[in-house]
Amino acid sequence: MILCSNNCIPCCDFCVYAIHDEIEYEGEKVLGGPIGCKFHPEEEYQNEAIMCGYCDDYQCYEADRKKGKWVEISYDNSKA
Repeated sequence: MILCSNNCIPCCDFCVYAIHDEIEYEGEKVLGGPIGCKFHPEEEYQNEAIMCGYCDDYQCYEADRKKGKWVEISYDNSKA
C-alpha cells in the first residue's frame, strides 16, 4: 500500500487504480464516485471499489505529488 503521508486514510475513491463514473454537471463531464478497479478484475475487488474500500495494492493519487513521503503499510482488510 502506498500512502501520501502517515495520516493518509485509504479509500478507493482516491486510489490511482479506481475507475470513476463520468457524470454531466452544468454541461460538463466530471468524475463521479468509484465504479470499479483497473488493477484487480475479480468481482470482490470491484465491489470493494464501489463501496469505497481499499486493498493492499492501494496507491493514493496524492503520493506521486508528495515525493519522499510514501509509506508502505499492509492492512488486514478481512474485517472490512
